[in-house]
Order: sequence, then structure tokens, then C-alpha cells
Amino acid sequence: MLQHRASARPGRTGAVAAALTAAAVAVVTGTGTPSASAEPAPGRPAARVADIADRGASLYAPENTLASIREAAVRRADAVKIDVRLAKDGFVVLRDSGLARTTNVEQVFPDRRPWNVRDFTVAEIKRLDAGSWFAQEFAGERVPTLGEAFKAVNDGRLGAVLEFPAHVAPAAAKPVERLAGELRRQGAATRYGRTSGLRGLVIESADEEFLTGLERLLPWLTTGLVGTPGTDRLPALAKVIDVIDVPYSGFSASYAALIHGHGLKVHTRTLNAAAAMNAAIAGGADGILTARPDMLRAILSGS
Repeated sequence: MLQHRASARPGRTGAVAAALTAAAVAVVTGTGTPSASAEPAPGRPAARVADIADRGASLYAPENTLASIREAAVRRADAVKIDVRLAKDGFVVLRDSGLARTTNVEQVFPDRRPWNVRDFTVAEIKRLDAGSWFAQEFAGERVPTLGEAFKAVNDGRLGAVLEFPAHVAPAAAKPVERLAGELRRQGAATRYGRTSGLRGLVIESADEEFLTGLERLLPWLTTGLVGTPGTDRLPALAKVIDVIDVPYSGFSASYAALIHGHGLKVHTRTLNAAAAMNAAIAGGADGILTARPDMLRAILSGS
């Protein structure tokens, strides 16, 4: 359970959470076509809803690669959500606990089954092709390190949402301490904060213990809990986190209103159909995660 550390947490301006909204752990589930209605939904100012590219613009480029981050900037996303995993000796940007789905690890390291990320060094992972599975034009695309992803995010003037899986790593691996150290090395621990606006940083996870540890070490960062916590938990959660990231299947206008009532922001994921995007906007979402940031941008701009 999340534990409140009243002396460590600074006053809540909500600046980052208000401007940079994001979703987290997601499987792309929406459908739709670019010709679907792009009329903004009534009931909420569309300009205040953040357009978050899920794993980058992952409909157009291989997920969680530098190519997908750059494509998100081209397609006018506000931010990208990237998934972060801990390898043997550093953090890499990858959705799965294993390498097989999105790389050619089975060909490069045939004797290393089951090809879990945690069993490989960053240098070994950098040998893998992370683009050919998506399309041949992306052959040779590599799995980024967290530092490389930060550079691409900054180059694209995007916000960053880092999603860490539940049970990031065994406690002996000290994942929280290693992340805090990495953020400090990247300058993110001081460059980002609650007044950073759309170029801010949000750390999200379904792992409450992980978020509690991060809160203790870097209390000024914006954090979000992935899931649909019961409404009786919202008052306690509001003391230690900034965002509730709700799967669209659990999203409703009434639930969003309750979350807002406790001073929290609400995100929903992963919407790739215009009808669902409009419904989420009307229902009070502060941010929408999508593989189609260009479609959401058209809706938000009313074009």
C-alpha cells in the first residue's frame, strides 16, 4: 500500500499533471479509421486534454523505439508514454518482460531461452533488431536505452511518461534506487517537476511499493497509479500520487468526477477510435493514450 510521507511531499500545484496527462500499461485495443468524426465532444474543453502517444506513435512505427518517438512529434502528440524495463546493467525501453515479440533475439541468441530482458546486458540488447518485425523499412532499429529515449523526447519537445511494470525487479536489484540514480544522471530529477508543463515527466506503475519508494527518494516528481482503485481509497491516494490511470473498460464520467473531486487527474487508455476518444473527452479525461496521436490531435483541434 502507498504510504503518505507528509514531510517529504511538496505542496501540490498540479502543474505537470494538469498540463501533461498520460496513460500507462496498455495493450492497443481501439479501432477506427481516419475518416471517423473528428468533431470535439461536448462537455469538456478539448484543448485541456493531453494527446499521449502510446509507446510512441506505435501505429506508424515499431513501438518503444526512437522511430516511434520521433513519429509522435511529427504527428503533434503532447507526450509519449514509453515502457521501461531493467536489464542486467541498466534501463531499456521495452514493453514485454521478454525480448522475443519485438526483436530477433531468438536468431541472435538461440541458446538463451526464454530471452527475458533481465538476463541480458544492455550491450547484448543493443545488438538486436527491434524494427523488422513491424516493417522492413525499420530494419536495424534498436531497443533504446532510457538515456537515448530522453534525448529523443527532448529533441521532439515532448513530455515523457515512463511506465514501469508491476514488480519492476526483485528487491535485491534495488530498482527504485537505480531509477533515481538514472534520473539524476540524465538531469531529469532536477530538470522536471511540477512546474515543467508539457515537457514534464510522469512516472506511472501498477506497483504501489515501487511508487512509494520513488516518492521517498524523489518526492517532487509527478507519479500515477495504474488501475481502478476503489473510491474509498481515493482520499489516501490523493496524498501521495497525482494521477489515476484508468483502463477505458473501467472509465466513466462518474468515476472521473470522483477522482477529480480528490484533486487527482484521470487518464484513460488505449483509444484508437474517434468515437471512444470523443466519449473520453466528454467524460472528463485529462489525457488520452493512443497509438494514433494524429487522429486525437484532429479531434482536439476540431479539424
